[in-house]
Amino acid sequence: MSFLAQRFAVSRQLVDLAERFARDHAGRTLVIDEVHRYPDWARELKNIHDLLPDLHVIVTGSSHLDQERGAYPYGQGARTA
Repeated sequence: MSFLAQRFAVSRQLVDLAERFARDHAGRTLVIDEVHRYPDWARELKNIHDLLPDLHVIVTGSSHLDQERGAYPYGQGARTA
């Protein structure tokens, strides 16, 4: 189990994680691995972007192909490598 999974239950919202990271740790870059495991992850990432514009977020996951096919409407401005 990853450090993130141990410290933060999957049932919690990613926005909560990002807010705590930015507030409590003065974090500037948040890395989220296997983002597709979080419910409604695309909407959560959009909310993080809207609420914390100075926070840089790097995500990885296995849903890259779905993103390119347009399966996630909230990723329209996202850059994919």
